[in-house]
Amino acid sequence: MPRGKGSRGKRGGATSRPGRDDPANADGRNRTTGSRDVDNWKEIKYQNAAFEEYYRAQGIMGEEEWGAFLGALKRDLPLTWRVTGSRAHANAINDEIKEHYLPMLSNVTISKDFLLNPNMQRMRSAAATPSETTPAPETPTADESAVVADETGMTLDADTGMITLAPPRQLTWYPGHLAWQLDVPKRVVRKSEEFKVFQRFLVGETEIGNISRQEAVSMIPPLLLNIEAHHVCLDMCAAPGSKTAQMMEALNHHSTVTTGLLIANDTDLKRCHMLVHQTGRMPSVGLGVTNNDASRIPTFKLTNADGKTSALSYDRILADVPCTGDGTMRKNLDIWKSWTPGNGSSLHPLQLRILLRAMQLLKPGGRMVYSTCSFNPTENEAVVAAALNTHPKGTFRIMPQDESVLPGLKRRRGLTQWKIHSQDDKGALIYHPSQVHHFGYIAGVRERRKQVGIEDAEFFAEDLEEALRDCQTRVQAEGHEAEREEYERGRAIGLSGTGKITGRDKILAGTLWAPENAAELGLEHGLRLLPHDQDTGGFYVCVIERAAASGTTESTDAAVSQKRAVSPSAPEGPEQATKKAKVEDAAPGDAAMVEAPRKATAHAEGKKKKKGTDHIFKEDPFFYVKSDDPELLSCIEYFGLSDDFPRERCFVRNGTGEANRNLYMSNEIVKNLINSNEYSSIRLLSAGIRVFVRQDTQNRNTDLKCKWRIPLEGLASVLPYMDQSKILQGTIDDLEVLLADMYPLISKQETGLLAEMKDKSLGCHVIVFNVGTSTRHGGGALRIPITLPIWRAKDSLSLLIDKKEKSMLSLRTFGQDITSKVADIQRLAATSEIKPAETEDVVSGDVPAVGLAEEAGVVAKEAVGEDTLEEAMNA
Repeated sequence: MPRGKGSRGKRGGATSRPGRDDPANADGRNRTTGSRDVDNWKEIKYQNAAFEEYYRAQGIMGEEEWGAFLGALKRDLPLTWRVTGSRAHANAINDEIKEHYLPMLSNVTISKDFLLNPNMQRMRSAAATPSETTPAPETPTADESAVVADETGMTLDADTGMITLAPPRQLTWYPGHLAWQLDVPKRVVRKSEEFKVFQRFLVGETEIGNISRQEAVSMIPPLLLNIEAHHVCLDMCAAPGSKTAQMMEALNHHSTVTTGLLIANDTDLKRCHMLVHQTGRMPSVGLGVTNNDASRIPTFKLTNADGKTSALSYDRILADVPCTGDGTMRKNLDIWKSWTPGNGSSLHPLQLRILLRAMQLLKPGGRMVYSTCSFNPTENEAVVAAALNTHPKGTFRIMPQDESVLPGLKRRRGLTQWKIHSQDDKGALIYHPSQVHHFGYIAGVRERRKQVGIEDAEFFAEDLEEALRDCQTRVQAEGHEAEREEYERGRAIGLSGTGKITGRDKILAGTLWAPENAAELGLEHGLRLLPHDQDTGGFYVCVIERAAASGTTESTDAAVSQKRAVSPSAPEGPEQATKKAKVEDAAPGDAAMVEAPRKATAHAEGKKKKKGTDHIFKEDPFFYVKSDDPELLSCIEYFGLSDDFPRERCFVRNGTGEANRNLYMSNEIVKNLINSNEYSSIRLLSAGIRVFVRQDTQNRNTDLKCKWRIPLEGLASVLPYMDQSKILQGTIDDLEVLLADMYPLISKQETGLLAEMKDKSLGCHVIVFNVGTSTRHGGGALRIPITLPIWRAKDSLSLLIDKKEKSMLSLRTFGQDITSKVADIQRLAATSEIKPAETEDVVSGDVPAVGLAEEAGVVAKEAVGEDTLEEAMNA
């Protein structure tokens, strides 16, 4: 997927992930040195009285579960990952884990103290040897490692202090059993010699997109969207991209070329570059990356067959919104000391605006998922309830997700009632403004009326504000000055005692409280995922569907997952394409709900300039090349592409519109999107797949028929159109030669395809390495055919894949990394057989392709830092 040049803009508009901005971070890693030594760990007390009091009051679980809940929060997360299901070799990788790594990781033993996180180790050490000036920190009385072992199925030898670890296990609720969990923290896997080979396998396969290291609960929202290949999808808050990758898997299921669209959006430019890197590991012709405020995503346009434009609406939307993240306390330890009851209330207005915008953009009959990594009902059920009440009854509804959906996943029901506490550290219980009115000044006025002998049953009319104004008019008209004063006094002081709203609590949005119709909204159908149920993080997921347009027969039953999409070019919404989503553009009833939260947070924003999306957009433009472009025709002729090849969907990214370095390809809807919108107004950073790359050699060899090559990420998009005679057939032995030697000399090849390459033209070729067993001394087997591009230079050959991909392919095929450890260029230059000019040709002509993931990774690391990028791959 192409990425234009751009500014490395400052972070803005997005809530930072907890605990990432400190040089000595809560996960123990020094952001300057990258070290994870124990000394870098902060002394965190795993206690927060306000946290416990607040969530006990909410009733998110039974009182008897609190010990297990808090115990789980104090433990490190287990290591979880999933195999990319859309890859043709997904089952082969899954089998490799089961057959090779599962036996290797059975009966592994480590010290019980190694199982504790470094912070807990420091606490124990300080407790054992307190100094005169530093008292011993509070440390649990129970043997934490024994508790961990007992709750995760490990075996503890009390005499030796050694723990036998449970082997990796498949998550049964994940489709195809392609997700795995190893019940040890990732730091143990990093540091233990027993996991060295497995760690290398995980890292390498993650780099090339075959595996994603991702928290188990984070995998759930995309699964509940029920995405199909033709759907038009939006990921509103996409960075760092793990859920986006899942959505792309669904759109490109089993390597199919999607006719649908996924817009992956994030408000922060730095995180967008990270997103480009993440999605580059799994490129698609139907993907676009944008940089917009999620609450004000512009309405994109599409051009219909009659030449008129219509608003783009979506079949599926994921709103994984910014949140306080207290469900991530197991890895973001700073939350233990920073958590206050007001954290969730401050983000509620933004979350509500994002959800309301998602509802505006969703097609009739469409489905969306709202999710957070927070336990807080003010960020979860309160947001959903407020959004539902903004629209006429029946327009949207929460879809039940019972045990038949992701069977085996333990889930809790959503809340229908919750309490709001004050914004300060005391966290006193406060009431909804209407309750304050009723119990405060209205009650005061009523008592005063009794004293003066006035009865007025209509005072408690349904319309509260009208009743209050009516009361004031009557009091003034009747001359009861004392009662008027009492009325004003009651209005000023509100409810006395623990429910008094004062200070910063006065700006709380009224949508924080459970509405009167909470029981009618189906809030209980939301999913609450608690850490002690299945050794995970905390998460909230709510599936919402929009009623099908009248006259359609589309079912809204939760069991129906096979849906036909409304045509992406059909006008489905009243929104007009604008650069910003304004309040006045909202659907009927939306304006008030959008405006109220904005007013509630206006005091905090003031005149502060909004960051993230207000800077100048500096990305390269998109230009679709003509079908008869000479460079494009050169590729079509050389690779024998059929007339069906979608040459009209090839584009470049530069200011000239000429094909001088890279050629990209999109599907039809992405082309429509690019041609129907000013790319800078929709802030489109990246789209499509790179399919051809110009390969210039230093000696300008005149025998080179085509100076373009096919990069690995574009091969699947080009291969179906290639003449079969242009696709060469190789064996596992040929593959072994190309992996073991970076630039094998053609003259040294005696048999097989590589020997025949002397008769092939200079340039790029495509080889299918067929299923088979190696006849060489190292052994190895190919279980499925694998297709790769190679470069034929004057004297040598080269696989056009980067070194990480080579290493992983070697490990998967031969059980070891057989790739060359010494630069072959040095070897070639030192031999008397190769002349300097020929060596130059080898160097320039045989440089392996730098995959898009690696190219984008450089940008991502510059933008956000290498450590943050690695954490993103574990999000």
